[in-house]
Amino acid sequence: MPGPRPRTAAGGRHLPRLRPGTPARLAGPPHTPGSAVDWIVGFIAELLDVSPEQIDPATELGLLGVDSATTLVICAKARDELGVPLRPKEVFDHFTADALAGHLAARLRAGV
Repeated sequence: MPGPRPRTAAGGRHLPRLRPGTPARLAGPPHTPGSAVDWIVGFIAELLDVSPEQIDPATELGLLGVDSATTLVICAKARDELGVPLRPKEVFDHFTADALAGHLAARLRAGV
């Protein structure tokens, strides 16, 4: 049985990177904040190897173990799966699943 995952100095988990070709969680892009929350929570749950029900969308992403490296993965996944160019600063400016979902949904509705 594998040991516990290593933690960062701040106590967050070092998260695994997704393998190329990891399937999207939704059939279509999340055009509403609710469906965007599902997309983000599903992705974070996958990274943390927990069920989505264990992720509180109002919790700061940093407390869930999201760090700068994970933020880059989130940006790449948003670009690859949603067609939304997302900068790390935007993730840090919207640092809960709820806030980031609202931001992504607005960008998708605007066609960005």
